[in-house]
Amino acid sequence: MMNYTGERDTVWRQIEKAERLIIYGAQVVAYGVYVAIKEVIGRMPEAFVVSSIDNNPLIIDGILVIEFNENISSSSLVIVATPEIYHEDIKNKLEQLGIGKSLYVDTHMEYLIMSEYFRKKGRFTLLEDIPTLKYNESIQLSERDKDLSGVNMHMAKFHRDPILIGDYHIPSWIQPIQVGAALTDNRISGLQDNTGDNISYKNPNYSELTAMYWVWKNRSDEYMGICHYRRMLVLDNNDISKIKQNHINVVLPLPFVCYPDTSGQYGRYISIEDQQKMFLALKEVSPEYYELAKQILKESYLYNYNMFLADCQTYNDFCNWLFPILKRAEELCEPDGEVRKDRYIGYLGEVLTTIYFICNRNNLKIAHVEKKWMV
Repeated sequence: MMNYTGERDTVWRQIEKAERLIIYGAQVVAYGVYVAIKEVIGRMPEAFVVSSIDNNPLIIDGILVIEFNENISSSSLVIVATPEIYHEDIKNKLEQLGIGKSLYVDTHMEYLIMSEYFRKKGRFTLLEDIPTLKYNESIQLSERDKDLSGVNMHMAKFHRDPILIGDYHIPSWIQPIQVGAALTDNRISGLQDNTGDNISYKNPNYSELTAMYWVWKNRSDEYMGICHYRRMLVLDNNDISKIKQNHINVVLPLPFVCYPDTSGQYGRYISIEDQQKMFLALKEVSPEYYELAKQILKESYLYNYNMFLADCQTYNDFCNWLFPILKRAEELCEPDGEVRKDRYIGYLGEVLTTIYFICNRNNLKIAHVEKKWMV
């Protein structure tokens, strides 16, 4: 288990001591950082700054969104909360203006900031805040290692995924699985999603959900989960022991905080028509969730990435609920044999994941951890 305390305190002291605050970015990460700063220390940025106003809001919560210019004060702390691929270019721009005070929000920094916000809110429990059961010193290491047995997270990989530049440690309990294997003769993993009971051929629309389906139908481990070739939950062996000792039902990444509600995020990549058909499918297949779903999605919290680790019962219960809804949504969105290949079912899965786990937050023991973005 990582000890975030010192690093988190340092980041928040830097934000608190800043003479002026500017947030570079105007999408979901930037908004989350803004909300965290407002709630935790009661401060507001002077503006949201973007490289181009195109495809960005003009105002967020009463604060202007402006294009980057040379009038940014050198005394400002600029918190860069954009996708990480843009950080280097933004860094060069700021250095050219002599702005040396900056904070770059990668997924690790995002966790340091947002975890403090969620602590203050008292929602979305952090795994790091759940006590670890102490081992007696006389217990042998081999006994501790038993806590790692029965855990199997599958990392979805596609044969056309870009090669990662970084060198990352992948724990032994994470096993690669090739998704969409039914659609190619290329083999990139010893395990493919086209064996046993599978929907591998649906991968162009289901994306990593074909791996989720495969695990549901073909595995029965004590704990099972899904991550991606470039995104995974930050968990070590001690975390796995803690999860099992405390009987955690599911581990998720912290949710995004969206503006003005969850539709501000999922509406960027799910069409209105597909949204309507998803809700119709939900109403037909699982009507008891329908009204609750409407309420939940009017809030700000959205689980992205279809990524989690769960005990076998919770995993199966979730998939038993999820996949019939997705199947019906697919029938509604692709009538009369119409063929799509645009990952839309994968996106619907993220919204339905949010609905399910927030609806069941009082029935399940849920913990949240940092997510890692690998490049």
